[in-house]
Amino acid sequence: VAQPTTTVRDLFVRQGMIWGVASPTENIAVEAFYQYDWEPVVLPPVGSFFSADDLVGVDVNVALDGFGAFSDQVAIAISQAKLLDEARTRGVDLEETTRALEGMVARKDKDLKSRSTDLKLVEERLERVRRRIEGSGDYHGVIGSTSAMRAVFELIERVKNLDVPVIFVGESGTGKDLMARVLHDVGDRREGPFVPVSCGGMPENLVEATLFGHTKGAFSGADSERPGLLITASGGTLYLDDIGEMPARMQVDLLRVLQEGCFTPIGGSASLRTDFRLIASTRENPEILVERGLLREDLFYRLQVLSVDIPPLRKRREDIPILARRIVSRECDRMDRDHHDLSPEAVNAMMERPWPGNIRELEQVIRRAIVVSDGSGVLTPELLFDDEVAVVARREKRSEPVGSDEEMRIVEMLEECQWNRSKAARKLGIPRRTFYRRLKKMGLIDGSRS
Repeated sequence: VAQPTTTVRDLFVRQGMIWGVASPTENIAVEAFYQYDWEPVVLPPVGSFFSADDLVGVDVNVALDGFGAFSDQVAIAISQAKLLDEARTRGVDLEETTRALEGMVARKDKDLKSRSTDLKLVEERLERVRRRIEGSGDYHGVIGSTSAMRAVFELIERVKNLDVPVIFVGESGTGKDLMARVLHDVGDRREGPFVPVSCGGMPENLVEATLFGHTKGAFSGADSERPGLLITASGGTLYLDDIGEMPARMQVDLLRVLQEGCFTPIGGSASLRTDFRLIASTRENPEILVERGLLREDLFYRLQVLSVDIPPLRKRREDIPILARRIVSRECDRMDRDHHDLSPEAVNAMMERPWPGNIRELEQVIRRAIVVSDGSGVLTPELLFDDEVAVVARREKRSEPVGSDEEMRIVEMLEECQWNRSKAARKLGIPRRTFYRRLKKMGLIDGSRS
């Protein structure tokens, strides 16, 4: 539109219209005008527009009404065109964003597939390791290649996810505590707490307060409220060691908890609920404990869902070499000592020993030998045991019998002194170094101890 006269422009402005100058091809309103097929408002033209003289004889109000209608259409057209342009821009942005998201999803999917492949490889590797470990008689860190120990592992596998009480029966030092921990760790409750309680040697009131907890002021010295281990073990496992030594009245209360799943703390009035798996242990056959009145019969039947016998070390001698070497390695690491190994003679002597203290005794013997070792890195029978076993093992390996009377006296004195070499040397009146040289010559000790 060409430049209009000032009079006409002022006329538009007075009516609140927005005035601009542009060609039809540049005016966005013209595009919208034709797109929406609006009906035009015809005004009297003069040249490219009109002047004030053209309005002579024309009703100004009519003219202004025409201008008002036209301005409304132009305003709507401009708004629609602006919205259309914004929609197109947002459409482009949306397409770009969609493509970017699709690219991210594709990359994540590729990364996930790669990680899934890596995880599968790790799982396969772990499975191979597991099979290899099981082939060597290792079950979740517990060594046992004998049929008796394999039977124990199989029982644990069967009941590991069942919420039934289990009682481990075995001599002192056989590893009942360890097996209880393993049963917890491989079961469904492994994410919950494992709460061990030693029932032996604890006064009745202390056992009760420890298990059931108490309120503030429940008894003398109860300065604050204390939750019992029955609550602490909720969601996990409660392990009662030496359950046959639990006071009889406490056994009644424990049976009620197992039956009802709730209890009342000492001094309290409200009943508390708990949910735990019970594992117990005893050194003697539970039936014998019942006969002796140490274990209530009703609690015995509650615990007797599964009884697992842990064999003593003397009945699983095939496990001794690998057990001993693992203990040596562990104790050397714990003491920050150089690695030690067991001599063949030491292993043979271990296999012959009765081990009344079982694995606990084996650990103690090895621990002491590492402490007193001479730095050679080899644990010999002399370092491990009282000299009796060591000398017997060496005497069995001697190719020649003791020949001289002196050698016979030395052997007799060693036996009299229970194979205490220092004591035997003093009684024989032989200097200790000389005595050791003769023992070496007789084949009763090795060169590293001469």
